Amino acid sequence: MKKKTKPMRFQERDSQIIATIYKYDGVLARRQLKAIFWPQATAQAMERRLSLLHHNGYLDWPSKEHRRVHPISEPIVWLGWRGISHLVGRMNLRIEAPENHGENQLRKYARRLREAGIRWQREPRWSQLAHDIAANDFRLAVEQAVTQWPSLELESWMPEGEFLRDTDRIEFSYTDRRGLGNEAVPQGQCHGFCAAGDSKF
Repeated sequence: MKKKTKPMRFQERDSQIIATIYKYDGVLARRQLKAIFWPQATAQAMERRLSLLHHNGYLDWPSKEHRRVHPISEPIVWLGWRGISHLVGRMNLRIEAPENHGENQLRKYARRLREAGIRWQREPRWSQLAHDIAANDFRLAVEQAVTQWPSLELESWMPEGEFLRDTDRIEFSYTDRRGLGNEAVPQGQCHGFCAAGDSKF
């Protein structure tokens, strides 16, 4: 269903909200956004702003169909096409924007973004949504803890999505128990750590 546009004046905090959602792998729970941007404000104040961003295409959230099909444990938001377009502009990248927000145009736009190395989750990874929200909780807790220690600085954080999109291929050779030599782990065979005793380790 086409969203009805509501008049709004885009603010710097709106840009920060968009950038933050992108930084946290493309999806945040509403309560996480509130903790970052509206820690002292009411939930209603946050919802009013998010609603404007949503109806103007900057943010998206689950539709009735999404809620019917997918297990969604709590309210979430992710970037709409205009939100990712705003980020592309801030990055000074020249990527042709969609002519409209029809499905065909958005698919082409997502492909152009991928080719330019820009990750845009048009929808959350539904099968691991609870995991992604928990990972964001952990990241927020770590970042908050670091601020309490002046001697510590968190240089960067690579979200899980980066690993999934750009997996490493680790090649090595070894001799198994039979004295036979083997080489390389086929890509995708061993994610993270293999179990002890596994012939691929």
